[in-house]
Amino acid sequence: MRPDFLEPRWRADQSSGPAYRIVWANRSIPVQSLTVNGLAIASDTTTSIPGVVRLYRGDEHVATGLIVSGVVEGDLHHFHFKRITLSGFAPPRDYAPDGVVPPADPLPARIRAGM
Repeated sequence: MRPDFLEPRWRADQSSGPAYRIVWANRSIPVQSLTVNGLAIASDTTTSIPGVVRLYRGDEHVATGLIVSGVVEGDLHHFHFKRITLSGFAPPRDYAPDGVVPPADPLPARIRAGM
C-alpha cells in the first residue's frame, strides 16, 4: 500500500499489518488496501459507512474524503474516492506570497473625477 498521492512520510510499509484506518463518528475500521482511486476494508467489518470519512495513519490525520461504495470481492469491500483532501503540514497562509499579485499602479493613466 504505497499510494502516490500521499506524502512520503505517510506512505506505509504494510508488512506488519494495516497502517491506515478510517474514522467516522465513534467508529474506526482498519484499511486493508489503499490506492490512488480508493480503499478497501474487510467486508464483514460493517454494513454501512457514511460518505464522509477521515483517514488516519496511527494517530496522525492524513486526509478527509468522500467515499462511494464499490464492489465486494471475496472478503474485501472496495470504496472509491469521490473527493479526498490531504491534511496540510502548516496552517494556510492569510497573505499572497511575493510575485503572485501584480504590483499596484501608483498613478493610473486616467483619473476619474469625483462624483
